[in-house]
Amino acid sequence: MKNKIFITILAVGLMFSSSFAQVESQARFDIPTQEQTLETYGQVSEFELSKTIKILSWNVKKAELEGWAEDFKKLSADYDLLAIQEAASNSIFLNEIQRLSTTFRSHFFVSWIKNKDKTRSGVLTTSRVGTVSTNWFRTKDLEPIVKTPKITGVTEYKIKGSSKTLKLINIHAINISSVEKLESHLRGSLQFVKNHTGPVVFIGDFNTWSKKRLNLAIKICAEFGLKHYDYERLKVPDVMSDLDRVFVRGAKVNKVEMLDIRTSDHFPVSLEISVP
Repeated sequence: MKNKIFITILAVGLMFSSSFAQVESQARFDIPTQEQTLETYGQVSEFELSKTIKILSWNVKKAELEGWAEDFKKLSADYDLLAIQEAASNSIFLNEIQRLSTTFRSHFFVSWIKNKDKTRSGVLTTSRVGTVSTNWFRTKDLEPIVKTPKITGVTEYKIKGSSKTLKLINIHAINISSVEKLESHLRGSLQFVKNHTGPVVFIGDFNTWSKKRLNLAIKICAEFGLKHYDYERLKVPDVMSDLDRVFVRGAKVNKVEMLDIRTSDHFPVSLEISVP
């Protein structure tokens, strides 16, 4: 009898705790309006990528770790396109984006806004050339507890000597959720390339922390003609290496590798492609 009473009290306590967490988290974050979703930084004079393109993808953990800015400064000098996940509107991160503003055009796709101090977080794609178009997909599904959505940014670029354009899909996939919610996020992100005839790069943090989630991502991307390109993954405590993925269609992958840089909880991923 005492056990039954204890279990009942525990269940009620957990229910109220969960309800309180949901109410508090809903009050802590706002979903951006259409106008608040896209922020742009910088100006560029070039509007065509060369046929060999270097892309860096990195979940930067909101630029929280010491030494991140120095590593980002070194890396950004070597790439044409940067796909950043867990971008944030803190001073360290935005200082680096402003520093790039004379040579890069940046598009910050805001997933959510913290109610208290208006800090924004999402994905950011920056490029040495201007874009043809920009789009995004924000999940209707929310992460549990924190009750925030995830977002995908889609940017399109002209290529020198080609009538076709490159589309880059930069994703931070929904995480602590069912595979059905992950599938919804992937399919929503890929809607922008269904009828696209040029090359496509789908890159970022796919949150593929289980074989089931990875196999689902590979299967869905294959339906859209994208091939999964894997690489040697570094195994280091406190740095995740199984969540970041690269999918490519309509381009030759010359090189893809994980870089041993540890100023985030993810390693950067470097990709070089050549387009016809």
